[in-house]
Amino acid sequence: MPNGAHLAVDAKVPLDAYLRAQEATDQALVDRELNNHAKALGEHVKELAKKRYWAVDDGPSPEFVVLFVPGESFLADALRVQPTLLQEAIKHRVLLASPVNLLALLWAVAGGWQQARVNEYAREVADLGKELYERVGKILGDVETTGKRLNSTVGAFNELIGSIDSRLLVTMRRFPDLGIGSENLPEMSEIETRARDLRAAELPSAVDELPDPEDSRG
Repeated sequence: MPNGAHLAVDAKVPLDAYLRAQEATDQALVDRELNNHAKALGEHVKELAKKRYWAVDDGPSPEFVVLFVPGESFLADALRVQPTLLQEAIKHRVLLASPVNLLALLWAVAGGWQQARVNEYAREVADLGKELYERVGKILGDVETTGKRLNSTVGAFNELIGSIDSRLLVTMRRFPDLGIGSENLPEMSEIETRARDLRAAELPSAVDELPDPEDSRG
């Protein structure tokens, strides 16, 4: 069956009593053999149930076994003399199947099993999607944190440039006027480019709670 599933079908239905009934000419003998046929069929059902074929196979399997009865009349005559046979078989997880409904049963079970596997794959895809979504959110949070830290570093660098220009270079530029040094000091420029903000609704809430580095400098 699809996806490695198994379905046990037994075709060893006892028919000796039924064949004797077909050959008999005395109605009493016919009735007795038909009763023996129904009884033998019931005993075979119980033996099949004990074997628990659905638990033996390595792959998945529906929890029932199919007993194939190779003729409509074989099953109909047995049910006529023992009407509870079908109910008893179902109670033992044995499905009595004649040629007319065996293929329909196999198609139905295969289709149901295939749909069950599709649903299982859908759940796996959903679980993987959820895991991927969470991981991407974590990465986006790390990117946002890195950007804020870069901006903090740029801000600190610009503060250093301002301090050098206002506190150090203003004095250093007076030395050439006193005959000390002849080369012009290089101009120090601030960094104007900032890391671009990542604005995504999927970012973890913890990212939004991070303090802004600009605020820490007053």
